[in-house]
Amino acid sequence: MMKHLEIQEIVKKYNGKPVVNHVTFDMNLGEFVSILGKSGSGKTTILKMIAGTIEPDSGGIYLLGKEISRVPTQKRNIAMVFQEYLLFPHLNVAQNIEFSLKVRGIEKNERTKRMFELLELVQLGGMEKRFPHELSGGQKQRVAVARALISKPDILLLDEPFSSLDFNLRNEMCSFIKSIQRETKTTTIMVTHDREEAMKISDRIVIIDEGNIVQIDTPKGLYNNPTNMFTAEFMGDVNILKREEEFSYMIRPEAMSVSSFRKEGFNKSKVVEKTFLGSSIHYKILWENTFLNISGMNNSEEYSLGQEIYINLPDEKIIKVKHC
Repeated sequence: MMKHLEIQEIVKKYNGKPVVNHVTFDMNLGEFVSILGKSGSGKTTILKMIAGTIEPDSGGIYLLGKEISRVPTQKRNIAMVFQEYLLFPHLNVAQNIEFSLKVRGIEKNERTKRMFELLELVQLGGMEKRFPHELSGGQKQRVAVARALISKPDILLLDEPFSSLDFNLRNEMCSFIKSIQRETKTTTIMVTHDREEAMKISDRIVIIDEGNIVQIDTPKGLYNNPTNMFTAEFMGDVNILKREEEFSYMIRPEAMSVSSFRKEGFNKSKVVEKTFLGSSIHYKILWENTFLNISGMNNSEEYSLGQEIYINLPDEKIIKVKHC
């Protein structure tokens, strides 16, 4: 079965140094994939090569089986939403959304029809005459998404779309983007350095470090079954139980069982730190000369500083990972 998008061994170098190093992955129609990595890891460069604003030095990019690696940007039918939104300040909402269709010579009635459909989809009905300076950050982003979707792109690219928003608005827009993507069934790639955003919104995540793909999997797969320490630590807090020459054994803070009294299979430990985080409480405990982090829901049994507690580390929750 032909993939909707295929990235094959793409390489990009600057001053002789690979910024993107033989990156390969593919996508199905309607899939949402996030490229997750630290700043400078090469993720935005990958996005720009897919968009066509940068050419790969080698390797290929295939859309519906056709190589597009050197096809001009305007002929790729790929839309991109930037973190700055890049709305035209002298155009109102309707004109901003219609712009790409106007450039293509689509007649006015069709442009207006599709513009109003998109306004309703992004929940901005009645705001078509407002200008960008009259909109909130979240509203500007919705306009940018509508402008990108009006041309019915084969691929939608999102470059750190939530980075300029405050925490509450980030959560709201994350849910909004996901619902819009599901409704339109648009194949979408998002670049982000925020693992929680990627986990909330993605079907699969591509983890990248220094231009190299580290691991590709579903959010659940990456969290529960990391193949290496980089993925394990990038996807959440870990406790290292034992280190060997090539591997380490780790467990997530929430995977341990805790009791205030001795049980079979439980070992004594002591609470040395306690942090209240609203819906959860995090503890640091001392167990066999090792400090471990554990977490529990706020409505579960609460432990005090200095209290002796008992922990169990289920074998099936212990993960063996390669060193990076």
